[in-house]
Amino acid sequence: MKLLKNPVVAILLVVLLVVGSTLLSADLKLSRACARVTDGFYDGIKRQPAAAQAIRSLCDDAEQMVIIGDNYGIDTSPLSVDTAALRQAVGYDNPDVAAVYAAFAPFYTKLKVLENDLQHTDLSERHKEQMTEYSEDIAQNHARIDGSGYNESVSTFLRRNSRFPTRQFASLFNITYPTYFA
Repeated sequence: MKLLKNPVVAILLVVLLVVGSTLLSADLKLSRACARVTDGFYDGIKRQPAAAQAIRSLCDDAEQMVIIGDNYGIDTSPLSVDTAALRQAVGYDNPDVAAVYAAFAPFYTKLKVLENDLQHTDLSERHKEQMTEYSEDIAQNHARIDGSGYNESVSTFLRRNSRFPTRQFASLFNITYPTYFA
């Protein structure tokens, strides 16, 4: 008890308390800011459509195109595997948007290959009409992803939060900054 009555010890305890509460507050605020940016990928940003919803729609299109491709003897199994992986990556509101992109990139390449193969196949009239709709939907959803504003929100966040001491707080508390969808 005598130790706590010492003014130097009391001042040190107050300083430790202030520093500790400041660090905790910074941790909470920075964690929430990171979560808001990542949530924008799934919920949309400033009245713009969510990139994640456009990705899910592309997965729907891919699954329908796989059915058509199977009818014409086109090997669609690589796209089916990538579609399942992408659905899983984007389905759980994954905070690691870079991992979602890692699943998206090979998926989209295979989707465009299948789209091209189907456009150069002698399709039935019904399948031609469906492919026209899917091609339009693919273009629209890709534009929705590009125009979602997510990468711009990441850029703004990084510009505001990559300076001293914020970056050091993030490292101290193992806060993962949001990543670009690219």
